[in-house]
Amino acid sequence: MRPPNIVWLPHYIGRVHTDEALAELFLATSRRIRRETMQRIGPLGLNPHLSRALRIIDDNAPLRPSQLAALLDVAPRSASDTIAALTASGWITRSVDPDDGRAYRIELTESGHALAAKVHATRTAVTTEVFGVLDEAERQMLSDFLCRLGVTSP
Repeated sequence: MRPPNIVWLPHYIGRVHTDEALAELFLATSRRIRRETMQRIGPLGLNPHLSRALRIIDDNAPLRPSQLAALLDVAPRSASDTIAALTASGWITRSVDPDDGRAYRIELTESGHALAAKVHATRTAVTTEVFGVLDEAERQMLSDFLCRLGVTSP
């Protein structure tokens, strides 16, 4: 007999029967983090992609567009669209790369830094709420499991 499908309901805690059900629980948690984060930062004019790009630029600037594309794991054209949107909003600025006058670098503006700080604080609050039900040992175990899954994936 095939085990029942598991849905994202508290009464199923501890009763994951299949890899597919485990994947659904994993994705539901990821969607929850994304949904709750976007509910809070969406009114600031950000979508998930722009939010992620802003965080990456904040952590790694100055960057060339090709570096941003690699860090976002997107095609260079997609990174160009992202850069254009962030520039139009006044959150990043472009400047000539001193190492190569044909290229440019991107960095956050003052308002971009302020927005990145809000995004960071929001993500911290959301993830603290989501993972707050776990004690320190459970968090470490989850971290270990997720690292193993990431390392062993193709």
